[in-house]
Amino acid sequence: MKLTAQEQQTIDAYDTNAAVWARSRNKKGDWIEEKEKFNKYLPIGKILEIGAGGGRDARDLIDMGYDYVGTDISQGLLQEAQKNNPGATFLLQSVYEIDFPDNSFDGVWACAVLLHMPKDRIDTALQSIQRVMKKDGVMFISLKKGDGEKFVEGDHVGIQYKRFFSFYEMPEFSKILHRNNFKIVESYEMDHSDKKWLAFFVKKK
Repeated sequence: MKLTAQEQQTIDAYDTNAAVWARSRNKKGDWIEEKEKFNKYLPIGKILEIGAGGGRDARDLIDMGYDYVGTDISQGLLQEAQKNNPGATFLLQSVYEIDFPDNSFDGVWACAVLLHMPKDRIDTALQSIQRVMKKDGVMFISLKKGDGEKFVEGDHVGIQYKRFFSFYEMPEFSKILHRNNFKIVESYEMDHSDKKWLAFFVKKK
């Protein structure tokens, strides 16, 4: 599936700034409460990370004992992820075209990644993810709270680039999950990096 101009510009921004971006997000234990909740819902199993970035979450998830595979569409970020996790498996794959058989994974970690997809493509992304999940498989999703979709310049650590974001309210994304056959087991709003976020723990119906 061809990427949109907004998605390609965002990927180019990550590729250009991959090393500095990965260093800025390399704090061990970030999103730790969400990882602990994920571990509560899925204590062990084979998991897929959508949007592995610089490999920060990969390190924590591997340390928790998961059989881990990471994917990203940014070649630059995948290179950083591999440097930070030399023994881990990382693959260059779009969320729209995940190259695994049906029912391959017990869980999926999608932290701050689905927010880069245009809203008219979110169903396609979720259906692609659901295809490779086992029945009752667990997924964590985090998104930025807000309305609409737009390009945003810069970030909270001062990197100067433009990235595309889709913002959601809790009822809006809950409806999207339900129509794509995911059951919400826990959801809440939270503060992270000086922004309001939405967190979802879901299971494949």
